[in-house]
Amino acid sequence: MANKVDLLNEKIYPSLLRFVTPLLLMWLQTSVFGLVDLLIISNYTDTFAIDAVAGGISVMNVITYTIAALTTGGGILIGQYLGAKKHEQVKKIIGNMFVLFGVIGIVIAAITASLSGVIVSWLNLEGQAKVDGFNYLIITAIGIPFIMGFNIIASQLRAFGNSRSPFLFLVLAASVNIALDLVFVGLLEMRATGAALASIISQVCSFSAALIYLRVRNFPISLSRSDIRFSGKCSKMTLRTGLPLALQDGVVLLSFTVIMALINLYGPEAGSGFGIGEKITFFCFVPLNAFSAALTATTAQNLGANQLERTKQYAKAGLLMHGVLVSVAVIICEIFAPQLAALFTSDASIINYATSFIRIIAIDAFICIFIYVLNALFMGSGHTTFSMMQNVLSTVLIRLPLALVFVFALETQVTVLAFAYPIASIFSLIACLIYFKIGRWKIIRQEKVHIPDILS
Repeated sequence: MANKVDLLNEKIYPSLLRFVTPLLLMWLQTSVFGLVDLLIISNYTDTFAIDAVAGGISVMNVITYTIAALTTGGGILIGQYLGAKKHEQVKKIIGNMFVLFGVIGIVIAAITASLSGVIVSWLNLEGQAKVDGFNYLIITAIGIPFIMGFNIIASQLRAFGNSRSPFLFLVLAASVNIALDLVFVGLLEMRATGAALASIISQVCSFSAALIYLRVRNFPISLSRSDIRFSGKCSKMTLRTGLPLALQDGVVLLSFTVIMALINLYGPEAGSGFGIGEKITFFCFVPLNAFSAALTATTAQNLGANQLERTKQYAKAGLLMHGVLVSVAVIICEIFAPQLAALFTSDASIINYATSFIRIIAIDAFICIFIYVLNALFMGSGHTTFSMMQNVLSTVLIRLPLALVFVFALETQVTVLAFAYPIASIFSLIACLIYFKIGRWKIIRQEKVHIPDILS
């Protein structure tokens, strides 16, 4: 596989830069195309459609990132076994992932479609926004198995050191999405329904491209059809690693959706402002997400090969590199928030809401610089349960209660709700620093599993 980066032997900074660049571009294009997507909807529809699509996207983000986290569990195992040079076990893990996660994807799609009406009511959407929101969710649910399929392949490729190909597949999907948005939303005036159709067609394209790539190029380790089968022991190991990650991302993102529902109580203008603010501040999280994925892979492979010092060197390099990028993005958001919000709407009320949300959420991104690096070390070493616990607890005990207090007890201005984000992150950072100092993450979880049992 020509695109592979040797994370075990190449120099730290050049190899990390080569590996993370496609991930950065992937997250960057996700942000750019997400903004363009919202710009198209903003220019061709009304406040109700913007609010509906923003709410629908929030729900789909919970599902998409939960799926990505779940499949990352398999990728972490692959990285650990690759580092230990146990290739037969790697083949079995890969084959099992296709079967296990394929079934899970279909189940999630069915549940989402059946609960679309309940979810829309829960988001506090009103009037036409409620109709648009329901149409968006019921259609995008169809694309969930394709989201799962793409993430299965992408997590496996990244585990082998190939982060470039998944990026190219996503560029294809995003390009198709925008082109179809212009047709369905702009030309045919299909509102949220058109945006949803554009999304699922683009998801089919990314999965199809990934599947074709595998058939043409295959993995560095030869994989046959007989390897693609269910294994109870592999499933247990994969889920033990992936479920904490999925629960962590699912709960955190669900809390964002709850906060959006609370903000919608203040009216569609506030909801639209929050949706715009989230899209813009996502740029601050691009380096965080990219380096987190990269450092998780470097940790898995290097700890699997018993190279602790090299693992630490990668973490230090990642902290420096993405710290600079995040800081620049945060400064831009703080200074130019009104101008950025004005790109989406001329409504002064929405611009004011979005400006406040942008400036507060950007602070959260700055705090997360350290959290994401530490969590990458914990996840790459298989200690995903701690990563899950600190994220879930900061969400359940800090972020959500604060938001509820702000709305119902203190009856504060709507923008104050956003302060629940950085306050919760401060508690997460403290927990991560304590766990890092304890040093348990240095002991890779793989060693607690009887590896030969996978082949029985």
